[in-house]
Amino acid sequence: MSGTTLAVGAGRKADQGLGSGAVYVFEKGGTGWTQTQKLVAGDGTQGAMFGTSVDIDGSTIVVGAPGDPSHGNLTGAVYVFQKTSGVWNQTQKLIASDATANQFLGDRVALSGTSLVASAWGTATQGNTAGAVYAWELASGSFAQSQKIIPADTGAQDRFGAALALKNGSLVVGAVGDDDRGPNTGAAYVFTKPGATWTQLEKLTASDSTSDEDYAAAVATNGNWMVVAADANGLGLVGSSYVYGKTDADGDGYPVEVDCLDTNANVNPGKTEVPNNGIDDDCNAATPDTTGCGRVAGGMTGGAVPFAVAAVGLAAVRFGFRRRPRPADRWSAGRLGVPRAQ
Repeated sequence: MSGTTLAVGAGRKADQGLGSGAVYVFEKGGTGWTQTQKLVAGDGTQGAMFGTSVDIDGSTIVVGAPGDPSHGNLTGAVYVFQKTSGVWNQTQKLIASDATANQFLGDRVALSGTSLVASAWGTATQGNTAGAVYAWELASGSFAQSQKIIPADTGAQDRFGAALALKNGSLVVGAVGDDDRGPNTGAAYVFTKPGATWTQLEKLTASDSTSDEDYAAAVATNGNWMVVAADANGLGLVGSSYVYGKTDADGDGYPVEVDCLDTNANVNPGKTEVPNNGIDDDCNAATPDTTGCGRVAGGMTGGAVPFAVAAVGLAAVRFGFRRRPRPADRWSAGRLGVPRAQ
């Protein structure tokens, strides 16, 4: 949902063949919600599963069709719709630049501002179903692929991309098959984009991981808070939600991902560069600290520092109590367990 517009996927709708899929659009008015449009792919086919995933931001709707066969069986695709004069129209069909069969591109999609990401957990670049996430950026009215995201430590059956969340410059990706803490315990990868490229900030696992937990089967974020679901929890079918929060260690209003020195409130992206003090005051390498002769004086630059200081100042939160931050904390976690309905 975005504003007063709601988009709902129906991936098994059969208008263009069994399982071709559809998306329904509703608007909220004075008397409640009213269906205003039904979206289908311009080249919809049987089994495309258009509407398996959907996201909306303002006047843009993106729809995943993981069964699309354009470049082989179950290649997958992402469709873009723009609203013009009150009507949603398809403007693009996105395919991975290295599309192959069985990628399932579009099984999950996420849209925030000019950034669009889509999972392809079937990608086998680093092993069968190791997974990948593709990123696009909006420029001159069209989305262009900007990146293929694969962490260095993913392997066969990790299913990186099984869950996605994107908001306010934070990207969270679930890899439910990750085995770092036991078979299929799962992991959540957190990315930030200080420039044009998504860069891994950290990798999270449950503090009390158990085998077959499916941690990160679902994720959500608003940029400052994050929830990671573990829906199996050791196949006990109990289920847990882990809550993570970021803190601003120096209290200047800039979280650690964008503040190149989060231990000094006089250094952040909102400050003006002070020449010749040996510090990158504005966290911008394009305005370096220099001498009168133009020589770089050796102050910190903004690009790499957030990763050096990210271990400082993030407190872990659990429901009911707080604990002191540990040196390794960046995102911090709490857990809420709710029995699964029978």
